[in-house]
Amino acid sequence: MVVGHLLSTSTFDLLVWTAIILFVARILSGGDQRLWVVVGAVAGVGLENKQLPLLLLLALALGLALDRRLLAVLRSPWLWAGAAVAVALWLPNLLWQATHGWPQLELAGDIREDEAGQNRVTLIPFQLLLVGPLLVPLLAAGLWALLRHSELRRWRALGFAYLCLVFIVLLTGGKPYYIAPLLLCLLAAGAVVAERWLRSSARAVLVGAAILAHYLIRPFRGRWFLRFLVLLPWAAPVALGTIAWLWIFESTLSVVNWSLVHLQTGPFDALGLDLVDPLDPPQWLGRPNLAMASIIAVHSWRILPFATVIFIAGLASIPAEVDDAAKVDGATGIKKLIYVTLPLQLPIALVALLFGIVFTATDITVVYILTNGGPFNQTQMLPMWAFQTGIRASSLGEGAAISLYLLPILVVVSITMLWFARRAEVT
Repeated sequence: MVVGHLLSTSTFDLLVWTAIILFVARILSGGDQRLWVVVGAVAGVGLENKQLPLLLLLALALGLALDRRLLAVLRSPWLWAGAAVAVALWLPNLLWQATHGWPQLELAGDIREDEAGQNRVTLIPFQLLLVGPLLVPLLAAGLWALLRHSELRRWRALGFAYLCLVFIVLLTGGKPYYIAPLLLCLLAAGAVVAERWLRSSARAVLVGAAILAHYLIRPFRGRWFLRFLVLLPWAAPVALGTIAWLWIFESTLSVVNWSLVHLQTGPFDALGLDLVDPLDPPQWLGRPNLAMASIIAVHSWRILPFATVIFIAGLASIPAEVDDAAKVDGATGIKKLIYVTLPLQLPIALVALLFGIVFTATDITVVYILTNGGPFNQTQMLPMWAFQTGIRASSLGEGAAISLYLLPILVVVSITMLWFARRAEVT
């Protein structure tokens, strides 16, 4: 924010570095090789400002070398054309620097002499501060994905470039913010990993909703009553349903534990299975992993009816000709659901997933009633944290800041999901 509101050399540095990384990423993904000329033009303009783009270009070259793609890139004539453009644009500044005793290098030497130690110590913490504590897992996932994930193989050089740039800045004692533009690459890759994780974690709800909708749309006796039972969790007050789940998960009076204990002392014991200790049954809300699983189960129970309604509406919109064609091709039952219905329902499934994410991320009732954020804050969520900080601790400013922190995350998730839904539309 400071860089964006002050006209300084750092303002142009971040813009130039980000533009170079963007165009190089396009080239690495198989884009037009003529973009190297654009990279050269941007680098030349940036070198008129400061010589820092050389660090980025060096890191990218090392990243390509570690990815064993440097020789292939060097064979492109457009790369050398871009280098010529960069040198031509940089030449006036380079001549001026040479005739005036290299003042930028002198300034860089003074910074290294006075602040090198402090810069090296604060380099990694400053990277974490730039992205914020909540996005640190996304940053780490992005770096891991760029280096190890096969589907991001084309951009692996960017991951290596980040590591090389960190080493260069540590070696030279440069400013910690020099690496900031490359963090965007890691966050973008981490967003891909997060999107896949969210999609896989919500797969049970979506598949369950698809199966329920597939059978609830068929005419049979008692269909309306069954639909009513399916919709009941969504229609009932959240607090009332969660209190019922609190009784179900309660350690001493839990109906789940009662059933498990009787099964253990009966059939399980006869079969030689030792799954539950009758004297110490599972503490569903007292252990972090079980508490998290309980909250996920309740949220899935809440969202499933809503997703089912969306799927039923989507199934009603599929033309009858599609069903007839599927029957002619021999697709019936589960095969029809997997190969015909679900692909046509993908945009609707993504919308249902989007609403599920938004409803779950902004809900406070389930966590408040079941665990109150515990045990040991292992099930804490941003709305619950904002409530505890702003209302209970009477720190309204901090509580408001915590609640607003969720807004940009949900905006990014919403835009991403809607973009995927639009791409998945079948015309």
